[in-house]
Amino acid sequence: MPESGPLPPNAFFYLDGRLPDFGGYFADIHTDRAIDDEVAAEFFTSASDACGLPIDFFRPDAFESRDRGPGRLRSASGTVQVLSANIIAGSLATFILPPTWRFGQPPGTYPLVFNGFYDIHQNLFELEGRRWLEAIAWSGKEDRGGAIGILWNGGGAIGSRSIGRHAFAQFHAVIQYAAAHLGGDAHRIVTSGISRGGLTALAMAANPYEYDYTVRFSAPSAIPTRLGAHSRMMSTTYPGLLHAAAWSTGYADAWRRGWTYPASAGRPHLTGIDAARAHAYILTGSTNLDDVDRALSPHTDRFIQGLQQAGTQLYLEVTGHDNICIYSHQLEFALRLLRDKLPVHVDILLRAGHAERFDEGVLGRQPVRFNRMLDALGPMLGTEPLHSHRPGMEIYVARPREQDFVPFTPADGAFPFTMEVPYSLAAGMRAPAVFCGHPGTKFDLRLRDAQGRETLHLHDEIPASHTRLLTLELPEGFPAGTYTYSLRIRKPGQEWRTIPETRTPTGDPAVVHVEAHEPNLHAARALEWATAPRWENGQTNWGLSEV
Repeated sequence: MPESGPLPPNAFFYLDGRLPDFGGYFADIHTDRAIDDEVAAEFFTSASDACGLPIDFFRPDAFESRDRGPGRLRSASGTVQVLSANIIAGSLATFILPPTWRFGQPPGTYPLVFNGFYDIHQNLFELEGRRWLEAIAWSGKEDRGGAIGILWNGGGAIGSRSIGRHAFAQFHAVIQYAAAHLGGDAHRIVTSGISRGGLTALAMAANPYEYDYTVRFSAPSAIPTRLGAHSRMMSTTYPGLLHAAAWSTGYADAWRRGWTYPASAGRPHLTGIDAARAHAYILTGSTNLDDVDRALSPHTDRFIQGLQQAGTQLYLEVTGHDNICIYSHQLEFALRLLRDKLPVHVDILLRAGHAERFDEGVLGRQPVRFNRMLDALGPMLGTEPLHSHRPGMEIYVARPREQDFVPFTPADGAFPFTMEVPYSLAAGMRAPAVFCGHPGTKFDLRLRDAQGRETLHLHDEIPASHTRLLTLELPEGFPAGTYTYSLRIRKPGQEWRTIPETRTPTGDPAVVHVEAHEPNLHAARALEWATAPRWENGQTNWGLSEV
C-alpha cells in the first residue's frame, strides 16, 4: 500500500480549491497547460517533418471572422496553419487548416475532422495533435481538396465529459463557426477519439438535440456508455473511477466509503449526496442515476435514433479489463448497435485495458480508429477509400509481452468468457464482480486463503444480455492477507472446466490483496493502491478470461 500521511476530510483535489459544477469546469476558456516555447518549437519542428510541410502557429487573434478579412491567415499557403484556442460559446477550439485552404470559400467547401478531449493545449501538444496535423496535411496533398481539423475541449478540461446539453450547443456553435468563417461543411464531419475523446466523438455524432450538423463517420474507442451505472461502479474493481470521482467533484477523498458532498462548498443542490450521484450530476446535470441511464447516456434510444437518422457509420472498439470504462457496458452497447442493424463494425479487444489497437494506414502505423476515420474521409476528398466499411464484429486478444493484439475466433462459436474483480480490497468494502460471456454459461467463483480454505463463493449464469453483475462484500473484521481467485465455467452443451489462475491481463496469478482497514489516501494514491499489475500499453483492471 502506498505510504501517505493522514488525508484531512474533504481535502481539495485541485490545489487552489476550485470545485467543478455542472456546466462550470476548469480550463473552459483558458488552458491549464503552460507549454514552454522550446518544447513548442521542438513539437512543431518534428510535426512539420512528419507532415512534409511547414506549420504556422497562430494565436486566436490572428483571425476573427469572414467579415473582418483573413487577418494573418494566408490563402493557399502551402503550409498547415493552426489557429489556436479560439473562445466559442464558452469553450475552446483549435482549427487546423490544410495547405489548400483559401479565405472566403463558401460554407460546405471543406470536410471537418474532429476530436474533443481534455485541455486544449494538452490535446494539441501531448495527445491527438500530431495525428491531426498529419491528417490535415495529407488531406491537402495530391489533388485532394483539403479538410479542416478541429480540436475541442468540450467546454472544459478534466472535470467535464462533453455530455451535458450545453456541450451539444457549444459543439454546434464551433461547427457553425467553422462553416460560416472558414468554409467548413457542417454536414460532412468525421470524428474520432478514445476514452473521453471517444465519448465526445460518439455523443456529437448522435446529436440527440437535433442541431444543424451531420457526422458521417465516427470512430470511438473505450467509451463509457451507461453513465448512471458507470457512476455506481466506483470501486477498486475499476480503480480509474476512484480518481475520476476526484476529477469531477473536486475532492480528493470522494472515492472513500461514506463520503458525501460537504455543505461547506456552498452548493445546496449537491450537499449531502454520495460520490456516485455527485459525479453523475456534475457530468450530466442529474442526480438520478436511473434517469441518467434512461435519457442522458449513449446507449439510450434517443442517442441511437440520432445515429440512425444521420446515417452515421461507426467503427467501435470495446475494451476488456478496462480500469475506467466498463467492459460489460461497452459490450451491451455494441451488441445493441449490431442487433438494431446500424452500420457499425465492432472490434472487441479482450484483456486490452484502457488501450487501443494499431495498424498501418495512409500515415503509417496509427490507432485503428484513426485510420478508419481517414478511410471515411477519403471519399469526401475525391479519392477512393482504402478500406470498405464492413459491418460486423471481430475479436482480438492482447499479448502483453509483444505489446499488440492478435485476432481470435472462438473454436466453439461461443462468445469468450471474462471476469472483472478487484485486485485490492479492505475489510468492510464492497466491489462489483462482473462476468461476461455467452448466454447460458454457468460460472463458479471461489476465494481461497493461503491455506486453501474457501472464504467466499459466487455462482450464477450469464443471461441473454451477455453480462452478469454480482457483488464481492467483505465483512468488517475480515482477515487481512492475500487470497486467490478460483474460477470454473460451463458453456451450454459443454463440461465444467477451470480457467487457469494466470489467465489475467498480465499473466500474474489471480489474487486479491485485502487490507484490514480502508486506507486514508488522496485519490491519486488510491488509484495506485487499487491498480493491479498492467501491461505497458494498457491501464488494466483485474480478473480472468477464457482466452
